[in-house]
Amino acid sequence: MNRLLFVLLFCLPLLAQDVTSSSVLTTATCGPVVSVKTGTPGGSATYRVTWWSTGFTGYTINLEGSQDNSTFTTMNATGQVLEGSNSTTWSSATASNTFVVRAYLPYVKVCISSLAGSGTVNTLLLGYKGTNATPLAASGGGGGSSTVLLSCNAQAEVALSGTGYTQIVAGSGSTVIKVCKVLVTSSSSGSPTVNTFTASFGTCSGTPTEVFNAAGITGLDSDFSGSLIGAAGAAFCVKEAVAQADKVTVTYIQM
Repeated sequence: MNRLLFVLLFCLPLLAQDVTSSSVLTTATCGPVVSVKTGTPGGSATYRVTWWSTGFTGYTINLEGSQDNSTFTTMNATGQVLEGSNSTTWSSATASNTFVVRAYLPYVKVCISSLAGSGTVNTLLLGYKGTNATPLAASGGGGGSSTVLLSCNAQAEVALSGTGYTQIVAGSGSTVIKVCKVLVTSSSSGSPTVNTFTASFGTCSGTPTEVFNAAGITGLDSDFSGSLIGAAGAAFCVKEAVAQADKVTVTYIQM
């Protein structure tokens, strides 16, 4: 099997986005206003809002839009909310910190209100052209693939040790690791060894849960666009069948 095609079989659905706006909010306020009238974000008509927080025991988060950058309203008319709830009243029991809105207004922003306690809310707004925020399927065609990585704000680079699992990204409390890209490069100076690479989430020194296994290759370059997700508190681990200290580079977000 063609090695590129083999690697692509392990790629989860991909996303392409036009708007990325983040904010760190500590009071009842809004993040930056994003204009989607012109330029790269022009025409974005579907938005995913994702967030994580510390300290607060409750708050409300919503996406607002405006025709004139003056009067803003919550974008939650009938048929506009495709996933979750806009507004979401958050608590520690909230099942998912994300929602999707399909609508077009030339100005948009993320806001929080009704705060309980004190703390920080980190928000991420992703905007897409067209009317669907559902991932597009990856193709194994002969020309390779072109991917925009989403939500990635951290990178780890670790050399594998032996044939057991090596921890690439440490778990932390109740946070979740979302992997955007995995790159494995040979350490053997131009004479790579055919190998098998296995990635898992969990306790790397124990028996973590396998998420993919790529065999019969000399390296790996796979885009997951944040859709390779571990359980809360789980570390991300990689191992190789032939010990040669290959280097693993992972881009990810931990939230």
